[in-house]
Amino acid sequence: MGLLARRLPALLLPFGVGCLSPTLPMPPPAEPKIEAISSDGMSLHLEGIGMPPTAQVIATNEQLCATAIHGSCGGVTTADGSGAYAVDVPLDLPRYGANFVELYYQIHGELSGAKELRIPRFGLWSPPDAGAADAGAD
Repeated sequence: MGLLARRLPALLLPFGVGCLSPTLPMPPPAEPKIEAISSDGMSLHLEGIGMPPTAQVIATNEQLCATAIHGSCGGVTTADGSGAYAVDVPLDLPRYGANFVELYYQIHGELSGAKELRIPRFGLWSPPDAGAADAGAD
């Protein structure tokens, strides 16, 4: 057996090992800033930083995706060159006690882990008539 035939497996080993090793999962995004909830409780505006530059940023509302009541259940945007992003997500706070939003990103065809956000019905948002009901409670 020739010298090349004996050394060929050793020469190819570094290339084969790379294919056999598992890729590490991408971490979930950092906690975004809840910038605004619409006065009717039907949309949420999120802003954040720390995404990979030009990553697709995806935010989905789990209740709306599961029920298909609304035409849209999420928002998609592209992070800028510094990793900053802003995305709008549909909500339905009047219907549900809380909405659960998952935020993740995609780059080079790979999805990150999800950051789960609980958007409560009360606290961050109050129904438009909530103050009127308490007006005469003294």
